[in-house]
Amino acid sequence: MKYQVSLLAVLAHLTLLSQGQTSGNHVFSGSEAANFGTVSLSTPGGQTWSTDRSASPGYFSALGAATYTNAADGTAYIDGYVKYYGNNAAAASFTFPTGQNSDLRTLTITAPASTGIYATAWIVGDPSGNLDPTSTGASGGTHEVSSSFEPIVGVSPYGQWDWQDLSGDASGKTITVSIPDMTDFGLQNNLRLVGWDGSHWVDLSGSATASGNTENSTLSGTIQSNISAIGIGSVSQPLPAVFGPISAIYSNGLLRVNWQTLSESNSKAFSVEGSVDGIVWKQLGLIDSKAEDGASATTLNYQFEAAVSGAAIAGMGLLSLLLFVPGGIRHSQRKWLMLAMIGLSFTAACTKKMSDVEAGADLAQSAKYVRIVQFDKDGAKRVSKVVKVVSQ
Repeated sequence: MKYQVSLLAVLAHLTLLSQGQTSGNHVFSGSEAANFGTVSLSTPGGQTWSTDRSASPGYFSALGAATYTNAADGTAYIDGYVKYYGNNAAAASFTFPTGQNSDLRTLTITAPASTGIYATAWIVGDPSGNLDPTSTGASGGTHEVSSSFEPIVGVSPYGQWDWQDLSGDASGKTITVSIPDMTDFGLQNNLRLVGWDGSHWVDLSGSATASGNTENSTLSGTIQSNISAIGIGSVSQPLPAVFGPISAIYSNGLLRVNWQTLSESNSKAFSVEGSVDGIVWKQLGLIDSKAEDGASATTLNYQFEAAVSGAAIAGMGLLSLLLFVPGGIRHSQRKWLMLAMIGLSFTAACTKKMSDVEAGADLAQSAKYVRIVQFDKDGAKRVSKVVKVVSQ
């Protein structure tokens, strides 16, 4: 029967678990590691769980009432493909503990068919450029986020779940996923679970089903036939910018801020802001959008640098020299020279005309937190997450 798993797969699973005590658990292309009971993903030594990601991937499989427990970000998740066999004893639901890049992204199917065989894996990145390895024919290749049916007007570039309905009976089942942070993509009530039907992303939710738009909120929908991937869509225009990674590093008197946008819409400029306490924010500088005509569906990279005021550094350097000049300058003369240098440094620092990159340099040396504010052509703005400045 098609839901049976060979003894070889069971032995492979035991071998992997044994090896996992030192090297981690991995299933190679075309193989399966079977689970007939309960397997904890929280291994004592923090070993990883992974499978090959290919047209014929490896699978961690579960039969009937079997489950994977203690899934969490880090190492306690399966980086790759998870398969479920109903095995004539279907559970009320089954959760696929799949993820990537140390990020758990679960998918749960409710009331799976007793003979159902389903598999999935989380694929990080824009579906337009990240191939769904198991899809063939019309469902193969890229899944363009710009191709969708109403009411969907935008699809998240953060990632997708490769969905395999291997028994062909998943239609009508409820799917619930754990979503990444969507605060810069769409509002809670606008989010929808979407499926790739071979040429377009289609609405699977039908109404607002998201529990929120922040990290690990849930989003539900009803699976349809011929769906080969599952994503996160919105029924409103995407927010002006979808931010990717952001970093802020202070080193050798220079604050360097790097960030990515995964997509931009009607975008005009970005303001880099710094804060000492995370409450009061001041602009460090302004960077124009790189998006042509303000629109981009691909990743764009930005960098901002702010140096400590050169005049202030020079003044403090000369002041330090004066403090240690031996003998040649009388105490009264040294006192007046020091006062003069302090005044000169203060004046130069206050009157120096800075470029956009140099603006806010004084705050740059004391800022503990950084955020990016994106402005669109209509004056609306979107604020990124806050990152802590790392000193090197």
